[in-house]
Parts: sequence; C-alpha cells; structure tokens
Amino acid sequence: MTVQSEAEEDQGFDNQLNSREEEEMDLLLFETKQYKKKWNYERPIVNDEYYQIPFVQLDDIIKRATYGARTLVQGPHKSGKTTILNTLNQSINDKYFTIVITFDSTIDLWNQIYLCLKKRCPEIPVIERDIEFIELFHQKNLDKYFDGKPVAILFDDFQFIQGADLEGEILTILKRSVEEHTCLHTVFAFGTPKLIGTGTNTKPLDEMKQNLFTFYDNILHVINIDPLAYYQVEPLLLKWAKDRGLQMDSDVCMEIYNSTGGYASLIGMVGQELDNSLPVIRIDNQGYIDDQIWYDIRSNVVNRLSKTPLFIKLYQDVCNRQSLGDLVNYLLSADRSNCPWGLNYESLILYSYGVLWRESYLGDKFYWTCPIIREIFVQVIMTDTCLKLEQRIEDSKVMRNKIKDKCQSLQEEMMDMESEKSSLLVEMMLMEDRLKKEMKGQNIRVQKSINQTHNSINSTNTKVD
Repeated sequence: MTVQSEAEEDQGFDNQLNSREEEEMDLLLFETKQYKKKWNYERPIVNDEYYQIPFVQLDDIIKRATYGARTLVQGPHKSGKTTILNTLNQSINDKYFTIVITFDSTIDLWNQIYLCLKKRCPEIPVIERDIEFIELFHQKNLDKYFDGKPVAILFDDFQFIQGADLEGEILTILKRSVEEHTCLHTVFAFGTPKLIGTGTNTKPLDEMKQNLFTFYDNILHVINIDPLAYYQVEPLLLKWAKDRGLQMDSDVCMEIYNSTGGYASLIGMVGQELDNSLPVIRIDNQGYIDDQIWYDIRSNVVNRLSKTPLFIKLYQDVCNRQSLGDLVNYLLSADRSNCPWGLNYESLILYSYGVLWRESYLGDKFYWTCPIIREIFVQVIMTDTCLKLEQRIEDSKVMRNKIKDKCQSLQEEMMDMESEKSSLLVEMMLMEDRLKKEMKGQNIRVQKSINQTHNSINSTNTKVD
C-alpha cells in the first residue's frame, strides 16, 4: 500500500509538472503567434495583412468562450474591443455557431437583437420578447437553425443595454439561456464602461455603485482591457521597421510607447503615420527612424486625433458640462497625473472616452491615459482660447468701425446742422432787412397820412374863420 501510494504521488507530481509545462508552452505559442500578427486601426482583421496589437487577454477570452460563460469585456473607446470581438469570432467559428449582435441605441432592443439574429439565421421566427428568445435556443433547434453547433453570441456596443427599459429582462434571459440546457453555450458582451442611470451627475455615488453591482449580478466574468505593456509593443515596431528594410532605435520605441501609454488606437495611428512617412524616412533620412522623424509623426498623430469626431464630441462635452471642464482643468494645471475625485460620473465619462485609465477594475483611481492625450487638450484649449481672443479682437475691430462710422455720421449731421444754421441766419437777416424796409415804408405812409389829416383840418379851420 505504501509503495502504491508513493507511486501515485509521483504520478500526480509528474502530471502537475506536465500540466504546468503545457501551460507555459501554450502561453509561449500564444505570445509568439500574437507577435506575428499585424496591427489594425480602422479596417477589419484580414489574416496578417495589417499589423494587429497583441492583447494578452485574448487567450483567456477564447478559453472562457470554450468553457461557456457570461463575460463582459470593457474598455474605453478605440481600446481594441471590436478587434478582440472579431478575433474571437474568427478563432471559434469553426467549433461554434457565432452570432454578432451590435446595438446602436437603447430603443427597441428586442428588434435590434432579432434583426441581427435574422441576418445569421434567415429562417428564424420573429422575436419580440424573452420567451420567444429562449424558445429559439431550445435543443430541438440545434440542427434546424445552427448547423448542429453550440451557439456563441457576441454583443458589440453593449453599453446601450445599460439603463434601457428592457435591460433587466434581456440580462435575465441571457443568464437563463446559458445556464439552462439550451443551444446557447456562451455570451460575450463588449462595450465602454458606463454606469446605469448616469445620464446625469445628480445621483448619489452610493446609488450609482448599487446600480452597477445589480447589473453585474447577471454577468459571470468581467475582463477590463488594460493598456498594452512595452514588451508587447516594441517587437511590433521593430518588426514593422525590419519588414521594410528600416532601422528604428530602441529609444524611439520607448518614446512611442511612453507617448501613447500603450493605448491601442494611438499605436494604430502611429503605425499608419509611419506608413505615410515611408518616402521621407527612406529618401531624406536614409531609412533611419530617429527622434526627429518620431517628433514629426507625433505631431501628425496629435493633429489627426484632435480632428476625429470622437474627440470633437468629447471636447464639446467638456465645454458644455462645467464639472467635466473643472476636472480637465485640474488635471492640466501643475501637470497633475492623477484624478483626485475617485469614482464619479466625470471620471467615468473621461475613462469611457479614453482620456483616463482606471487603475484596476472597480478601482477608484484614475490617471491620464498618455502624454499625447494631455497634449491634445492643451493644444485644443490653447487653440480655442486663441480663436476666442482673435474673435474678440475681430469683434472689437467691428465695434470700433461701427463707432467710427457713427462718429462720422454724427459729424456729417453736425456739419449739415451748421450749414442749416447758417442758412437760417442768412434768412433771418434777410427777413430783418425786409421787415425794416416794410416798417420804414409803413412809417412814411403813416406820417404822410397824418400830414394830410393836419392839412385837411387846417384848411377846414381857415374856411370857418
């Protein structure tokens, strides 16, 4: 018994060792495979045509999909959520019947779900409520609609369900469909971090947190997308340069990483700007990517990002909501890197936009995503301030011209009045002369009449005598 027990222990130890070695080998193969992929910024993933950022969480996501789970993948805008969704879809669609459902509003969610399902399964009946949804995924429909494969539903822009009228109903039925014996094997939801009921910042923080935990009662796993590590970014940059016969300093790689903070969308923009700068790099700089080349590319990335619709909307929100503006101004002043307000509506909004990163999931600490984001705010605010000053100067010029025109008009009116006054004076003098002449003539006539009267009286008196 003792010998058998020791043998069993040795066998168990060997199994654990082999299992650990297999896990390490799987991780090595995964990382190697990821390094060979190409990143992507705006276009769909097409094999290895474009460089794709290697997400360390991708293997964990694929494993969760295989085991069956209700998983929420959260991250800021343009942090790689849709890229992961597409990669997951491509990785499991041989074994599972994958269905991608994309929300575009909080209105009529069941109709949105039905239309996306119908694109993938044209023969399905109309779905207008939860009972019809769970009936669709009954085991009897496995061969009828889903090619005999277990179903994996991948939701994109899942944040639209949060706060919607049918939120509780849909979340509950998704949970039931996965837990009960149906065709639905796994559900993955991808979206920006958005709290329920945070359309305004008037709700108490405790109520916001309670709503958040109520929502996650229906989610089994939560994966938060973190910034990429330097060891993931450097090989891609060096491989890009090597494939094109270029040379890139490791210091430049570090500058790119530090400037972007490992933010996937910014690294994608850098990759595109590097491609756009190839003629300059090859001809003017002999195929060498130095600090000056990176400085020019960095400026292009800043200008390009500041003109994207997402940033324009963000800046409008910052300008229109005083509390957001106060937080941004605080972070910009004295080069502060951490948000002092913790978990609240403003910090979560800036996190969703990709301005701030969250230290860890459900953590209360936020910090600037990267120097480029901060620089864009400084540049846009300064530009906006200069434009406002220029507008004020222009308005002052317009006002000054209006005042000048008014003064000139008043001067002309005064000159006209002076001219009219002179004319009146002349007219008065002429009238005075006429009056004098008339009075003089009248006096002469009166005097003549008096003299005639006296003469007549004298003549009468003489006759009487």
